[in-house]
Amino acid sequence: MFYVLGDQLDEDIAFVDGFNSYFSFSRGKVAYSGVATYCKTNCSPIRVEEGLSNKWAANNPDKIGYYGNTSKFNKEELSLLDNEGRAILTEHETSFGRNIIVINVYCPRADPEKPERLNYKLKFYELLQQRAEALLLAGKHVIIVGDINTSHKPIDHCEPDIKSMQNSPSCHWLDNILVALDNKGKIDVNLSAGKKFMDSFRYFHPRRKEAFTCWSTVTSARKTNYGTRIDYVIADKDLVISYFSESQIQPEIEGSDHCPIYADLKFSINPSRKLPSLCSRNMSEFSKKQSKLTGFLKLEKEFVRNSEIIESAKSTDREINTNVRKHSNSDNSKRDSNYPLYPSIKRSKISSKNSGNLLKYFSTKQNVACKLNTLTLPPDKEEGLTTVENNDMCKSLDLQHSNKENDKEDKTMTKNRSEIAKAWKSILCGPPPVPLCCGHKLPSVMRIVKKPGPNQGRQFYVCALPEGHRGNPNARCNFFQWAN
Repeated sequence: MFYVLGDQLDEDIAFVDGFNSYFSFSRGKVAYSGVATYCKTNCSPIRVEEGLSNKWAANNPDKIGYYGNTSKFNKEELSLLDNEGRAILTEHETSFGRNIIVINVYCPRADPEKPERLNYKLKFYELLQQRAEALLLAGKHVIIVGDINTSHKPIDHCEPDIKSMQNSPSCHWLDNILVALDNKGKIDVNLSAGKKFMDSFRYFHPRRKEAFTCWSTVTSARKTNYGTRIDYVIADKDLVISYFSESQIQPEIEGSDHCPIYADLKFSINPSRKLPSLCSRNMSEFSKKQSKLTGFLKLEKEFVRNSEIIESAKSTDREINTNVRKHSNSDNSKRDSNYPLYPSIKRSKISSKNSGNLLKYFSTKQNVACKLNTLTLPPDKEEGLTTVENNDMCKSLDLQHSNKENDKEDKTMTKNRSEIAKAWKSILCGPPPVPLCCGHKLPSVMRIVKKPGPNQGRQFYVCALPEGHRGNPNARCNFFQWAN
């Protein structure tokens, strides 16, 4: 499996000492899927092809061919099935005279939340089988290697659901394509009629349990070997019986949620003298090809021509500007000396009543207060006394009003200070203590619900130990607690 875009591929990945590489990238979803095959230089393929159908074969001079009857699929289906970069085929010339086709695949996963992906997966299986059988009929040996994304038998799963596996269309497909083997690895003739391929690992290890190739990294399930076997080396039964000496898994090699698998073959490969066109060394970004000199000369001529056009436009602009200045100067000489060259800009006068003077707000309140508290006095003393008394009363009212406002502000500030203090206390005291799991009395870990639904985004606590069988004391207990 490979999750990188073609334009993000660098030499460290493309070129490995002693190997040549071949890639298939997803053309639909960005960095979604893809496969890569690395061949030793002494096992270079004679032909390489991308995809299971002939969608990408038109521009490939080294195509392998033999696609079988694809009339069951329309053009749109074939395009979608080969658009995710899930298969690349290499053809190798063998020492015993019959060529071998290696089909490197990354089969789709059936997402329970997306029913359409199950249909896509089954269509991919059907197209894979169609191509493999067509190559076999053409006289080639066929090896299918990679992530098949299905556990075939209960022995291949850590917690098998027997009923679910019996009803699984993915398991049914493996049943239909693989010969049936008994507990000793021998072919059950009664159940294998018409079947052409074999699970090479089960041929050599028919009763080996807990032989898993994939584990959940979220639950650290690899530590307890709580996984599934979904990676296979499948080959036509004649090739396995006659030319395979071993088929193994390597769970001790880490670096991914999957582990490597391999098969030992009892023959040699005759390397191709010429690298196929799909080899990464032939990619434009790695081929070190230089552009021809004529290409640079064409660019130079185009640059000179564009420069001449730009310079001509600039000279025209300069002539226009000169004429405008001359005309402007002649007009200005005729003007009256008292007439301003630039008309004054009219500015709207801002009334002093609307200015931002703080005293105007108090004066407005004073006038209102004074009107409400004027006294009736004799005419001869009315003018002087009214002014004095009104001013004294206004000052008194202003002080009362100011004191009330200050009291309100003090109360608000006190309330805000208390709320800020509480907030800081909650922050400084840190998060609440992590609960201990009930099975091991160890600190639990927090997780987040990602599945769409009413609880999506909620946090919860579970046991921190890796997932495993219930009887395993080193495996996770059934502790669960919502964080809020």
